[in-house]
Amino acid sequence: MEVVRKACLFVVNGAKSFQWVSRLTNTRKKLTIWIRNHFGFCKEIIIMLDKFFLEIQNQPPSPKNAQSEADIFLELKEDSSWQDAIWHQKSRETWLRDGDINTKFYHASGFFSQQTL
Repeated sequence: MEVVRKACLFVVNGAKSFQWVSRLTNTRKKLTIWIRNHFGFCKEIIIMLDKFFLEIQNQPPSPKNAQSEADIFLELKEDSSWQDAIWHQKSRETWLRDGDINTKFYHASGFFSQQTL
């Protein structure tokens, strides 16, 4: 919320509509940077955690290694779920923006099949 508040305080001169559009553009840019800094490195973190996980599994069993393995596994699972959520949101945004490419085809085929019945 702080990112949006700071971005909206962006000082712009000009017509009210120009100020509004400029603030929205600035807010979008600031949110993009915030998202990239907070969630954008999921892939790199997952790769790094996967390497650590494999290194610990190749070491001799010990209570310390078992605890480290469990901690890394939980963090790996959490970061993977973040990445899945991000991809789900991106696919949803794409679908909402572009729509379903085959929608016209399916509606037309349904319309024609109803007429032939």
